[in-house]
Amino acid sequence: MKKKKRILSFFIVVALVFTMALGNVSVSAAAPKLSKTKVTLLKGEKITLKVTGTKKKVTWSSSKKNIATVTSKGQVLAKKKGSATITAKVNKKSYKCVVKVEDPKLSKTSLTLTEKKTSSIKLNGTTVKVTYVSSNPKIVRVNSRGKITAVKKGSAVITVKANTKKFKCKVTVKTAPKPKPTVTPKPTEAPKPSLSATTLTMNKGTVKQLQVKNYKEILVWTSDDPSVATVDSKGKVTAVNLGTTKIRVRDKSTWRGSCTVRVTQTVKKQVEPVLKKGTKSAKKEITNNKGQKEVIDVTINTYTYTFTTIPTNAAELKQYDITTSDGRYKTMALLILAYRTWTPTNPTDCEEMLSYLNNKEMTQYYKNFLRDRMKADNGYKYLGNSYLNGATPANNYTPSKPISITLRQDTLPGKGNSISEDIPYFEPTQTTPAIYRSFTDFAGSDSSRWICTYKHSKTGKWYIWDQSWHDLLTRIKQPAGKYEY
Repeated sequence: MKKKKRILSFFIVVALVFTMALGNVSVSAAAPKLSKTKVTLLKGEKITLKVTGTKKKVTWSSSKKNIATVTSKGQVLAKKKGSATITAKVNKKSYKCVVKVEDPKLSKTSLTLTEKKTSSIKLNGTTVKVTYVSSNPKIVRVNSRGKITAVKKGSAVITVKANTKKFKCKVTVKTAPKPKPTVTPKPTEAPKPSLSATTLTMNKGTVKQLQVKNYKEILVWTSDDPSVATVDSKGKVTAVNLGTTKIRVRDKSTWRGSCTVRVTQTVKKQVEPVLKKGTKSAKKEITNNKGQKEVIDVTINTYTYTFTTIPTNAAELKQYDITTSDGRYKTMALLILAYRTWTPTNPTDCEEMLSYLNNKEMTQYYKNFLRDRMKADNGYKYLGNSYLNGATPANNYTPSKPISITLRQDTLPGKGNSISEDIPYFEPTQTTPAIYRSFTDFAGSDSSRWICTYKHSKTGKWYIWDQSWHDLLTRIKQPAGKYEY
């Protein structure tokens, strides 16, 4: 009994010693800690951060509230793509969590496939783990990488999950079409030759190309009436004059083809030009009282015509009134505009306009003369324009807009220092009418040019006398650069 009491006393003493030892040791409390130091959220997601190891008040703040906000209880809301730092402050110490906000988009939200076909979808714009699930794998299967396989006809929804967000893509599966039976094509006969057109309506002066399809042999082209339309050895048709003709083509054996060509002409309504009269100083040579030649200063009349419409063929030209008192000048202005219509592919409009202004049909000699002058140095591209106001060699004979032409009276008629437009350059005879001259000064030459005109006794129209229209077909100064007609 005594032995048991001694053992009990020993343990009591040991316990007292251990308790006294513990009383002399200070125990340190655990330091505060933020539940996360970095996190990736998707736009619209929430997460609650916590500070453990303390019961003291925590103050929360966000470095970029437009990216992520935080409540007084540590709940973080991802608002838009970007990065923000959430700070938890306990006493004077701060604990930080970097919040990265992503705004992913699904590459497809709907998809149609035929059976056994595959496709894929992807959630773009995120770094978080993504899972793919099909609402009906018997219709559509999807693997862990977003590869979609159409199993059979029907529809299913593929759900793409990232964090707590879900994105959906509806997949419709159609039955695969049955393969068409293989048909052995029948041997085809060689295609027969055919003309590219059997009828053509062309505006006068235009060019169109006829071709023979499925044919490689040498062909012969002819026109029934070349005065209406011509055709060259390669089937290029040029509309020459109003009317109808046939273009025929044949080979060396039996094949024949033809195309009916109808040539028409567009006639636009013309407006009379606006006339502005003026005067200018000029020089006139006279013989004085001593019988000596002398140059004196005189004042002469000028006539400037401004055109809002430009005639391009004889039918349009005939709309202008050349019976007025200034008709001799207007006729010259219209002659200059007529020159502008001549082209290598359509010389006839210009020829008809000149014939009308000359009151005489052009001979073949003068048609050739006109062609040679217009083709020389490609003069047709700028000769007519060179007589227009504002056109100079320096600006490649580009006229001012609207187009205008300035003409002037002759300085010769009259005695002494008198100038009179009523006195003709050539007095009338029994066989010729009174003839007057009209002048133009232009930038294409250092000297002026003129034509002779007369007034028809019956119609009162002013026409060009004889063939003086060709006096304006002169060589002019070369333009400074490449001219665009």
